Amino acid sequence: MTTSMRHNLMRHDRSRSLLLVAAVLLFSGCGAEDSSRVAGTDDLANGSESITVVATSYPVFVMASEIVGDECEVVFPAADATSPQAWKTSAKDISVLQSADLILLNGAGYEAWAQQVSLPRSRTVETSAAYESKLKRVQDSVSHQHGPAGENTGGDLLWATWLDPQLATLQLKAIEGALSKVVPDQRAAFAARGQTIADRLAKLDQQIEQLAAATAEKEMVVLSVGSEFEYLTARLGWSVRWLPESVDSARLNETLVDFADAESASKLNILLHTSSLISPLREAAAEHGFRAVEIDQCDQPIAERSVWDRLQGNIERLSHAAGS
Repeated sequence: MTTSMRHNLMRHDRSRSLLLVAAVLLFSGCGAEDSSRVAGTDDLANGSESITVVATSYPVFVMASEIVGDECEVVFPAADATSPQAWKTSAKDISVLQSADLILLNGAGYEAWAQQVSLPRSRTVETSAAYESKLKRVQDSVSHQHGPAGENTGGDLLWATWLDPQLATLQLKAIEGALSKVVPDQRAAFAARGQTIADRLAKLDQQIEQLAAATAEKEMVVLSVGSEFEYLTARLGWSVRWLPESVDSARLNETLVDFADAESASKLNILLHTSSLISPLREAAAEHGFRAVEIDQCDQPIAERSVWDRLQGNIERLSHAAGS
């Protein structure tokens, strides 16, 4: 029952109180939401009694949406941002965040904007906190780097943890736990839906294990434009040489030539990249015997393609390039 309806009821004459009570009971029995969906005072003031959850990364949004079903409204305010991890919050966005019943942050350095926004601590959960010890930094990634790729002096956290299904499963459990606290009487339903997602992630992880086993004895040179794939390549057990995302044709050509000459006995050369790698760079890789493999970071929605299919696509493209 909304606030305005309550006010209207209170205006009736006392002599009709019994009728009003009956009407209220009848109405609540037919159409009111269960107690877990009752809104707080802020929501009532805004004329809304639904529970709102804000997710600040796309994979977190997908997992939360699939867990809650129709029980809550899950919002991904950065959906239209060119780069969600570099999202710039507007006054309206901040209002949505601050009025939410639950805020699910990705963590792992993903939300740089959060340093400038006051968030309600009691309603904010950093979903990567459960595996903080497993987080990687740019400087950790480039420590595997040798020779012509040079050095990277960065130290920022790498945020695409969901590329490793094991870490995604830990994140899933954190999301499920936070949602169950907000809607406790749906705990069993949330757990069942969460298990469905966990099973899907387990299948992806099994495929990664199979690819890791198939490539374990192969001589490989793996280059990567950008370092956000570190969680995936680490799960595969691959040693990777990292190139900056801003690498140009001349620098990439030089690197490819040096690695091809220095390690010509290698049976498998792979260049990992995002969709932003321009065609001339992909062609240069092919000329020097490198198989260019696009890795979808899954940080933005793509029409008619689920995040699970996209994660599956990464594994399939890597398997194809590795001849597995």
